[in-house]
Amino acid sequence: MNIAIYSGIFLPQINGVVSYVIDTATALVKRGHTVSVFVPKPKRNIKINRSLYPFTVYFLPSLPALIYPSLRVTQPSLFRLTNAMRELSIDIVHLNDPSPLCIEGMMAAKFMKIPVIVTFHSFFFDPDIFKTVRFSSVFQVLKGPLVRLNTYFHNFADTVICPSVSAQKELLESGLTSPTVVIHNGIDVSHVHRLTPKEKTLLRQRYHIATDAPTGIFVGRLAADKRVDVLLRAWVRVISFFPKAILIIVGAGPQEKELRYGAQKLSLTHNVVFTGVVKREDIMEESLYSLGDIYVSASRIENQSMSMTEAMAHGLPIVAVNMHGVSELVDETNGVLTGTGAVSLGKGIVSLLGDKEKGGRLGSTSLKKVRKYDVAETARELEKLYMSVQVMGNPEEEHT
Repeated sequence: MNIAIYSGIFLPQINGVVSYVIDTATALVKRGHTVSVFVPKPKRNIKINRSLYPFTVYFLPSLPALIYPSLRVTQPSLFRLTNAMRELSIDIVHLNDPSPLCIEGMMAAKFMKIPVIVTFHSFFFDPDIFKTVRFSSVFQVLKGPLVRLNTYFHNFADTVICPSVSAQKELLESGLTSPTVVIHNGIDVSHVHRLTPKEKTLLRQRYHIATDAPTGIFVGRLAADKRVDVLLRAWVRVISFFPKAILIIVGAGPQEKELRYGAQKLSLTHNVVFTGVVKREDIMEESLYSLGDIYVSASRIENQSMSMTEAMAHGLPIVAVNMHGVSELVDETNGVLTGTGAVSLGKGIVSLLGDKEKGGRLGSTSLKKVRKYDVAETARELEKLYMSVQVMGNPEEEHT
């Protein structure tokens, strides 16, 4: 099958959607399909080595997005996309957001009568998301029309994929009429390397973390929607119980400078490690998740968090805010769900750091639960969906 995957976000960005696109496209190629990925071209001084991937990457001309510093918006490319998909004999189009590029991908597919799948990755109109963009007050005023436009876009799809039941419910409540199915975002568990105690000690030494220090780790964008500032305030409570406790923050983003200053202001300089930018492949190859005894998150907007899923694959118990899709990943068997505030989050973290036996037990359950999120399995589910949508679009194929 010839598959076109579209995403308005791609490398050098490091986030869940980019991870999903790369892992899913790779898994589909392994299953014998030809995959073409259409994404915005990064700015001139950034080079992406396309030869690293088994799928073909097509970069479309782009400009900086006004609403978010590091995003790119593609220039009008409908004619180019239509020609490319015709030359590639595309059988199915899979879109991953309502960006201008994906909207043009939808238009090209409809013109060419190619079936379209859309994955709903993010709760775009959550108040925490608005905090991350410029002109946020304007977006808040326009929230109602924007929600309707988002639903309108998804209603053009032949099927909408939701990684969580929570996301599916939200879309249906907003007026979705297209068929919808829950298929989890898969991760490549073959890339997960669990460290030996000796390897863990060496890794900690590299980041100047004591072997006996209780640790929590967060991996993700340092942006307002991830609420890392709340995590820092929760850590103040944690160190009142465990003075040596270290919070490791892996990632970068528009709030990094502000968060580093915030850690200083909260007297957390010796209790927080900021790694800065780390490529996702390095995070996995070096097993940076193994720096943590637990994985921690204050985010209120997670659909199906890829970093939480990866942490589970490393055998970590999770402490996270109980909102949206988090409770479908985490329950009392593999972690602690908390309220949204720093006090509640801090209590949850303390309860796990203070009970190593419980932490080990919950971490073992994380390893068992994560099996259904293996991209080899989710790619099989996607393949079945692609084929069924193709047949619906071409009824005569049922008789051939």
